[in-house]
Order: sequence, then structure tokens, then C-alpha cells
Amino acid sequence: MSIAQRILASALVLLALGFSTISPSTSFASAHKAAQNFNLPNYLDLPPDASSEDYQHALNQIRLFNLAKPGESVKDNDGLDAVVASGEKILQWLNAINEKRDASAKLSFTDAQHRIGYPIDKANKYSPTIILAKHADFMAALKSDIFRAVVTGQAPVSSDLPADLTVETFLDLGRTLDRIYQSATRWRMMQPYLDEMAANSANDVRGYYFLSNLTDRDQKLAQFAALSTDEKAQIAAWLVLICRNGGNDTNTCRTELDGSTQKQNGNAMAYYTQYIDNAKALYDSFFHIPTYGQRSDITWVANSADETATIPFLDPATDALRAFMRNVEDEWHLGGWQLKLNFVTSGDVAHLMFQPGTTPHVNALGGNIITMDKNTPLTDWENNWTIRHEFGHVLGFPDCYVEFYDDAEKVMTNYQLDMTNLMCSRRGNLKETHKTEMTRVYRPTKSQ
Repeated sequence: MSIAQRILASALVLLALGFSTISPSTSFASAHKAAQNFNLPNYLDLPPDASSEDYQHALNQIRLFNLAKPGESVKDNDGLDAVVASGEKILQWLNAINEKRDASAKLSFTDAQHRIGYPIDKANKYSPTIILAKHADFMAALKSDIFRAVVTGQAPVSSDLPADLTVETFLDLGRTLDRIYQSATRWRMMQPYLDEMAANSANDVRGYYFLSNLTDRDQKLAQFAALSTDEKAQIAAWLVLICRNGGNDTNTCRTELDGSTQKQNGNAMAYYTQYIDNAKALYDSFFHIPTYGQRSDITWVANSADETATIPFLDPATDALRAFMRNVEDEWHLGGWQLKLNFVTSGDVAHLMFQPGTTPHVNALGGNIITMDKNTPLTDWENNWTIRHEFGHVLGFPDCYVEFYDDAEKVMTNYQLDMTNLMCSRRGNLKETHKTEMTRVYRPTKSQ
């Protein structure tokens, strides 16, 4: 079955539900000749630092609609049943405890202070083998018998913690188990699409990143053949990656590197020069608003003191929802520049929709439909961060993280390009680069 046919089987169901998808890095089409970034169903296209609630929604959708490839099981005998079950138990336990706590005192495994992340220089790798090993180590190190009994289903979930388990210990243990659960759930979501995710490895921009930050790069490339074995191997791996960013396969890139350095008497500069501009363009595309994502309804007003970009937004009709949308204005401002929402009562403009149990998403880069989870409180920290991030997609910004299947290592790999960037990470915020890009795309030129 072709990639298109595999995706279509899931997409038909999602279209019937009113769901759509965003392709994070298709803004640099020339770099995707052999590995175009395909559209996963939106509930599978989760950022690496998604919450466990997001993963639960996604796994429930898979179970409900059996969205695996024809003839294949979603679980596919991956051995992760016990891991998933224990993760679901700890979340049930957390929910039971929170039912008896005030809104201001509810516990969380993924609050703002404990947000996980996977920076580009410390990429996350996961597979059934890795996940099972982490789970086994966790269970072996457990000192709390009651914790073990609850998460393995041998004791019932309770709304109270036992006397020998403090809140701090419960949260520490819960967060560790929750992260293992997230990896197991993510594997189950991605497993039916490993062929497609392997093709997506051409979008791995770590070669560009590491070469750009390499001390004495030009000198080392010029003396490539004389480098130590380890350093030569590492730099060669990065050089192959920038070649792969152009859609070339790994073997071709390695063969070409060997031939180029032999021809250049051990100098790798010519090979580097051949591919670095293309790799840079791909890397930069994760931070740029592509032409197809640009809006036509933003009004930009500038004076000597400040600048305002105003976008029409369909009035959500209640004070609570208007306050929720003000999160966008609270985030999207910098210095004297401010994004403003102009609430209107009609028109083909950006607007909110709510669906129970959905993964928050926008229907396209530069799209108008923001779909949020109806079951998540508007005051929830995750929701407040998410609407700020999703509105970035309304403005045309793509996500800036990479995920692919490494067929050689048999692992999934993902990472976020900039942990301080709102569109890359839940740890991130608006940056000067966002303002610069908004200015480039939406600020009228003098000729206009």
C-alpha cells in the first residue's frame, strides 16, 4: 500500500469527524524530493512534549476507530501492554485524588514547572526495547509497595494517598512512570507509519546544527583526512545528514563524501559547500511563515512609538471565552509591537471550535479553524499555553520539531529545534524572531 493510500484510510474517517492536519515542515519543498513530510492524522501529530491527556485522547481515537493499516493491529505484539496499563492506572489515580482537591490545589505530572523537553543536541530515542527496559528499571527500583500494587492493578485506585506515600513522592514517581507511558503510547501511535517516518529522516537537521556550531569548522574540514578516527566519523555523519536534507539516500551521500574527499586530497570543504545552503534553507524553514500559510486579513499600523498587527476573530460570545482568547494577546507582543484580536460577529475569519477528547489543532498553516478539547477547563495551564501556540499556526508559523524512524537503529527519534521558542516547545515563549518574521510577511512596504 502506498503512503498516500495508507494516510487516506485514516483521513477519510477524520474528515467525517471534521478533523484536519498540519504538515510542520513542508515550507521548503525542494528539500523534500525523496522524503516529503507526510500528514499524520491530527491526533497523531503530537509535539514531543505533549501532555499525557493528549496521549490518552490519541490512543482512545485509535482504539475507537481502529486506525491501523489494513490487516495490522494497533498493538502489533509490541509487548507494551503492561507499560500502557500502568501508565493509565497512574493517571486514573491522579484524577481520583484531584476530585477531592480544590481547583487551586490540583496535582499535575506535566505542569509548567515540570515540563519535559528534548533539545536538538539531546534527541529523544524510543522503541519497545528502550521503553521496556526503562519500565523494568522503574519497577525494580520501587520502594513503595502500595504504589506498585495500584499501578499493576493489584490494588484499587483511591482518592486518598496512603500514610507512607507523601504527595512529593507520589508526584516524583508518577512523573517518571508517566514519561515512560508517554513513550509507549507514542510508539503505538507511530508504529503503523514507520515506513513513512523513515522517509521523514531526510528532515533531520542536526547535521546543519552541529556543523554550524563546530569550533574551527573550516580548518577541520580542510584537514578532514588527518582528523582523529572519532572526530572524523562524527563530522562525516553530520556531512552525510546535510546531503540527506536534499532528498538523497544515506548510501549515496556516504559514497559521494568518500569520492569527494579523495578527489580533494582529504579536504571535505567542497562537499560541505555543495550541500550547506540547502540544509540551512531547510533548517530556516521551521521558523518561517511559508507563502501558502500567509494571511490576507492582517492590518498593520505603525507609528513612531509602537506597531500593531490586528487580525479579525469571530466573537466567541462569552466573557470566559473572550478572556481565554486574550491569552493570545498576552503572548504575542514584544517591545512596542502588539498583536490584537478584533472580535467580529460574522465573516470567514479565524474562530474557535470545541470537540470533546480531541487533540488541539488548526486546520492548516494560516487556517481559520482552531479546534480545542471541550473537556479541558479554559483555566488549565495546558490550555492557556496551547491556544498561544495554536494561534501561531493561524498566523502561518509551522511547528519546529523533527521526528523520524531510524531504520538502522530501529528507534524513533525526535527533538525540538529551540527549547525557548513557543512554536517548538511548551517551555518556549514569543521571541524576537517571531516579530521579525511577522514584520517581513505582514508589515506593508512603502510601495504598498
